[in-house]
Amino acid sequence: MKPTLKNSLRGKMLLSTVVPIIILGIAVMIAAFIQMKNTLIDEFESDMRQQCIYMMAELNEVYPGNFKVEILNDTTYKLYKGEYDITEDNTLIDNMKSSYENEYSIFRGNICVKTTMKDESGERWLLTESPKNAYADVFKGNKTAFYKNLTMNDEECIALFVPIHSSDNSVFGMVAIYRSLEDINQKVLTAVLPMLIVFAIITVLIAFYSIYFSQKIVKKIKFIERFMNQISNGHLEAQLPETILNSEDEISLLAKSGDQMRYALEQLVNYDTLTRIPNRRYGSIHLKNVYSNSGQGANDFCVGIGDIDFFKKVNDTYGHDAGDAVLRDVAAILKRNMIGKSFVARWGGEEFLFVFEGMNLASSKQKLEETLMQIRNHTVEHQFDQIKVTMSFGLTQAFKDSDIDELLQIADANLYEAKEGGRNQIVAK
Repeated sequence: MKPTLKNSLRGKMLLSTVVPIIILGIAVMIAAFIQMKNTLIDEFESDMRQQCIYMMAELNEVYPGNFKVEILNDTTYKLYKGEYDITEDNTLIDNMKSSYENEYSIFRGNICVKTTMKDESGERWLLTESPKNAYADVFKGNKTAFYKNLTMNDEECIALFVPIHSSDNSVFGMVAIYRSLEDINQKVLTAVLPMLIVFAIITVLIAFYSIYFSQKIVKKIKFIERFMNQISNGHLEAQLPETILNSEDEISLLAKSGDQMRYALEQLVNYDTLTRIPNRRYGSIHLKNVYSNSGQGANDFCVGIGDIDFFKKVNDTYGHDAGDAVLRDVAAILKRNMIGKSFVARWGGEEFLFVFEGMNLASSKQKLEETLMQIRNHTVEHQFDQIKVTMSFGLTQAFKDSDIDELLQIADANLYEAKEGGRNQIVAK
């Protein structure tokens, strides 16, 4: 069953790399936002204090004297500065609002008597009350106060309240300068936006790299998966790409372990444990492959069967351990000589299969004659015994429309003829 993205290695790698980056990025963005907001608020506080000093200095210069209010009725009043009626004169605070983008108000006690703030109809917010905490801290407490979060006319803002003193040092009211927190947040977001864009780009790049890297890993794992499936289905000739085996990482170690297992299984399944040469199973596969490659019966390969002469007598005389030693020594000679396009396999007991690909009957027979000469001259040493053996061979050449069973029967018949004719010889026809 194909794993879902959530359960797949690719999905887990994506989660393990991108999610922490996103969480870290969000944390950094929040920290940066808070830090920049606090820094900006501190700058606004400093600017507001300077603006308050400037505004009062301008008012005192243009209109010398103390502030006073003359109440006409519940909804009208006159605001004086010294002898001057400044009730309708909003030039200074309006100009300051235009220059600094802050709101400015003057309070008599806790009642607003001059302001730049306006309602939806364009009327100024006059005769409104100041926040209670500002009235208590500044007017009654006679001290300057700065608020980082204050509600003014239903709007969250930062605000500076400064007491207004008369010439007798009594507190007439308050000067208030405030700015919307929404505006400050917008400025901070504008400043943070480039960082946010850079972070988004980095996150996307990391995600793409994670996907690319995980795909490379998954691709290697899929190669190994197919390789293991081939082995489980009996295809022990399967091979892994050299790029995976030589990558020198953990996957390479896994691949090498799989290849070692394949080799061990191949040796176990395809090779005779005693003689260490191909067994009957592998011999049959090789013969079928040669037969198929030759064009199914073309006369460009030969098949032979060899048998150790009087092998039963060796076992009876010297014991089965000696017989095993004879098999090992003979197999070693056969293996040493059957190189290139020559092939040998243990066919069963003391019998061996020979396949000569791309060779005619004469050249195949010559190869066997050279091999037989070495076997005749070889002495098997087992414990205190020295054993001499010979072999008999039956050899035939493939012909048009011949099949494998037919070739094996002919080779076996030729072997029988060699044994009946005195052994220690080759019958090729």
